[in-house]
Amino acid sequence: MAYENNVTELQQLYAQYAGAVAYVSVVNADGKAGIGSAFHIGDGIFVTAKHVIEFQTIVEVATTKRIEVTKDSDQYGHNTCYISPRIIEIIEGPYEHASEDVAVFRVELVDKFLPKVQLGSHTSHEIQDYEFILTDVLVIGYPPIPFTTTPNQVVASGQVNAVIDVRHSEYVHFVLSTMARGGFSGGVVMTKSGIALGLVTESLGTGSSLVETGYMSVMSIDAAIELAREKFDINLAEFGICRDLDSLIEIKMVNDSLGRLNSRLYNACVYVYDDDRDLFMEIHCDDQSLLHSAYEVFNSVSPTYIVESMSQENLIFFQAKGNPSASVLITAANAVKQFFENAGYKEMSIKKNTWQIKA
Repeated sequence: MAYENNVTELQQLYAQYAGAVAYVSVVNADGKAGIGSAFHIGDGIFVTAKHVIEFQTIVEVATTKRIEVTKDSDQYGHNTCYISPRIIEIIEGPYEHASEDVAVFRVELVDKFLPKVQLGSHTSHEIQDYEFILTDVLVIGYPPIPFTTTPNQVVASGQVNAVIDVRHSEYVHFVLSTMARGGFSGGVVMTKSGIALGLVTESLGTGSSLVETGYMSVMSIDAAIELAREKFDINLAEFGICRDLDSLIEIKMVNDSLGRLNSRLYNACVYVYDDDRDLFMEIHCDDQSLLHSAYEVFNSVSPTYIVESMSQENLIFFQAKGNPSASVLITAANAVKQFFENAGYKEMSIKKNTWQIKA
């Protein structure tokens, strides 16, 4: 068919995930109706923006797209069926993040065919300012269209124009070229490779500017992942999320001279890798005069462990003998952090895994 041959990759991507995005209709205390978006990440768990449901009564959550699915062949050799749009019942939640614009809830799964989006494994700690720039994305949600008779799913293509930090969030945000519209809030933003980059949270504008005149702002998906893990105890591997579990601790730091120019770059860092077999540490600082002292601070916490080191420009790499405890290594890393703070640096972000620490 000529039509099928002309289907683009983005159209195929949209067809794959359209059924995973639902609308959320709400009403406030004054009886005013509103609409937002939510998307399924697996096991009946949906993600939305907190401001979509905060101080609102949820009237209805529903999908609007017919889904084509492949199943085991029946006695007639048919292996394709279609799942029609449906109203979805919330059975747990919603749970709102205490300070971030994200919420999660679980719905009843009447069958296994509800599509889910593939979550990205990136974290705000790891992303620097050049990552994802000019990445092609799809935005899927339910901005209301005047004069229409039903909620309509809207999809828009765009690019990532900037990676930013905002004052009211601990998570990295992405600015998209797509026009911001009310109702997209809570919708998913997918990269061309088919992973969820984040969720639409707000339009960044000033004063009383219209939503459409602001920048579409997307919160990194790791905010939703952390909330879902807290509330539903999800297994990251089962959700297709790959995380570096062998980095015991990494603390990125920045001084005012760099931090005032770029919030995603750091110029000092202490890093400990420990997978119960290999163990090494790195200390980085653009100010080479601080490097050796920082190394001595780490060594002073566990002096018998440091057996060899290698210095490069702005970096000291060193290893340890024996099997120092994770708690001692974390204490040493925090001592280096304090040293850098005394030298005028401040913490930019921290990644810490505690599975090695025994209760």
